[in-house]
Amino acid sequence: MFTVLQHSGVGDCVAVVTRYYGGIKLGTGGLVKAYSAAVQQTLETLPRTLKVARVQMVAHLGYGALTAVRQLLPSCEAELVAEVFTDTVALTLRCPEEQGAPLQQALRDLTRGQVTFTDLAPQSPQSGSVPVD
Repeated sequence: MFTVLQHSGVGDCVAVVTRYYGGIKLGTGGLVKAYSAAVQQTLETLPRTLKVARVQMVAHLGYGALTAVRQLLPSCEAELVAEVFTDTVALTLRCPEEQGAPLQQALRDLTRGQVTFTDLAPQSPQSGSVPVD
C-alpha cells in the first residue's frame, strides 16, 4: 500500500485497511495484491487538488478606486476576503504567493500610489487549493 502511495504522485494521503477476518486463505502475496489493488482503485477515483501557498494583505485605499480594484483582482488570481468601510476602504485580499508583489504593484499603479498595505502574511498551503484534472 505504501509503495502504491509513494509512486502515485499524491501527497498528504493516508490509506487504512481494516481486516475483519483473520484467516490465511489469501496468503501473504494475496494480501499484498488485494491491498495494493484497493489503493490503486481508490486513487483512480480520488478528487485531486493542488496546494497553493497564499498571502493575505489588507489594502487601504480611497472609495474612488474601489470599482477598478475589484475588476483588477481576477487578473492577479486574488480574492476579496473582507471589506471594511470607514473614511477609507480596507480590503482584505488573498492571492497566490507569487502574485503578492505584482498585485501590490498593480494596486499602486491603479491608485497612483494612494494605497497602503498591512498584514502581509504567508498562509499555509491548505488555505487554498486548485482542482487538478
